[in-house]
Amino acid sequence: VSGAEDTSAVPQDEQKLTPAGLRWPQFGHPQSFSDKVNWRILNDRRAILEWTCDKLAMKDYVRNTVVDLAVPQTFWSGTDLLELSSIDLPPRWVLKPNHRSGPVHLGVGAPDVRILRDLTATWLQPFQAIQLGEWAYSRARPLLLVEEMLLGDGDVSPPDYKFLVMGGAVAMIAVDLDRHGAHSRRFYSADWTPLEASVGNDGIAPVQSAPESLAWPMRSSPCLGRPRRQARRSSAPWPSCAATWTESPA
Repeated sequence: VSGAEDTSAVPQDEQKLTPAGLRWPQFGHPQSFSDKVNWRILNDRRAILEWTCDKLAMKDYVRNTVVDLAVPQTFWSGTDLLELSSIDLPPRWVLKPNHRSGPVHLGVGAPDVRILRDLTATWLQPFQAIQLGEWAYSRARPLLLVEEMLLGDGDVSPPDYKFLVMGGAVAMIAVDLDRHGAHSRRFYSADWTPLEASVGNDGIAPVQSAPESLAWPMRSSPCLGRPRRQARRSSAPWPSCAATWTESPA
């Protein structure tokens, strides 16, 4: 590997290549942003991070932190999908695990419990916690949850805007289009200058105008990166966080 450093002192499960840089992460002396994020994953065990990968806990936190923010409604949570037989769900809904990132099912109509059991047979397994070694996921409650589906024009997922907060200020904005279909993403600087950058295999979305409501999440996103429990002792925010917003359809 070009530019590889000596990894003889790095435990085997920590010897991971960064996808873009093709070099070993520098765990002893992290230099890049990716190095520092991975150092935190491996080493940071503060209580302030313990609940951050629990979707239900994060929903409660956001409701209590940002006034008048609409958080997607949770219709059910638990481990026994048979309970959905007695839940009055809307025509469209979303099923996902509370303690993992990635698996999602877009439901239509009355849930078929037999099909959902097959679909979610492995969802309660702690993938991020065990296979990826991400500690905060190990602290999240292993549950399934059903929440409301947000739809834009033409039954397509509305754009979602991810505000990347660094040091208490928005540093970058990622806009995802049609997340569950022909997914593409565009990055913008904090002043909405489009950036020619991509992550993974996602296509680069066309440039679009800033949403009319941009000012409000620009002000509120840094507040989400300053947990109240910490704010009582210090005004310093988390080193970094990401706040995802979706515009409600008209």
